[in-house]
Amino acid sequence: MDAHLRTPTEIARRQLARVFLRQGAEAGLRRLREVQRSSPQILGESLTNLLGYHLLAQGEIAAAVEVFRRNVELHPESSNAHNSLAEGYLHAGDVERATDSYRRSVELDRRNANSRWMLTQLACPS
Repeated sequence: MDAHLRTPTEIARRQLARVFLRQGAEAGLRRLREVQRSSPQILGESLTNLLGYHLLAQGEIAAAVEVFRRNVELHPESSNAHNSLAEGYLHAGDVERATDSYRRSVELDRRNANSRWMLTQLACPS
């Protein structure tokens, strides 16, 4: 097994993903808050984001949105966190909230090319 797959952060991310997938969003969010409270260095903004994308890839859209929402709560000034929340909303079919989150992402960092591009796509759907 690769060494990066055995790091405390990767182990925590995998365990959290299992909780979300097996026990649902409520249990997963409870566990996420516990880990973030007890060991914030293990699961920071970036790994919380990865967890959200992992859940999206598994088709667990509602759980992914909740993880992205939590990440925005903890990192309200992060353009990337808002961009990811927007992507979660878009997967959930909530275009209005996705647009709002992409706008906030751009407000925080005008260089966020993905958020800017997505806003143009949402304004002019083909």
